Amino acid sequence: ANRAAVRRLPGEDDFIRELTDIEVNKWKTIFQLTEKIYEQKDDFLRFKRGLHCFLKGCSESQINFRLPYFVRSLEALIMPDIGKTTKQFTNRVVRWWKDKNEDNCFHEDAGKVLKEIYDIRCNFEHMHDLGDQLEQKQLLRSYQCEEIARKAYQDILLSDSELKKFISDTSIREYWNK
Repeated sequence: ANRAAVRRLPGEDDFIRELTDIEVNKWKTIFQLTEKIYEQKDDFLRFKRGLHCFLKGCSESQINFRLPYFVRSLEALIMPDIGKTTKQFTNRVVRWWKDKNEDNCFHEDAGKVLKEIYDIRCNFEHMHDLGDQLEQKQLLRSYQCEEIARKAYQDILLSDSELKKFISDTSIREYWNK
């Protein structure tokens, strides 16, 4: 009775996830809130660009092209300073790190994983080889980055006080620099 929908995710490690009525209603609320944000033409510009990157990442079929979109979507939220991007990415994105009881793919050290995610993104963007160690972790790191970005946008959209912090570049800067 609480099985509202089944979402099939294609990929190397296919899995099926059942969505409960509660989850379906939560995503309905998120959709409605997103519509309201897009009605505000001059506000949430960076947030909307980041959400666009997140959705592009979700729709990308090639795994190695997904992760850079998810990183970009998170960069929109954290607004890193030039020259401090890796450190700020690692330090700021950790706030959306999932609990290992929530998802067993999050049992490793958050800082180490977030640095690897950013390294993979940088190597990909600059057309460098990943190296064997990062190459082997690319699928997992892409999944983790997607889940972190999903959690970030979900948490922000479902909290009025959090959402207000992302209304403009100024409010985002103030939020991270406090």
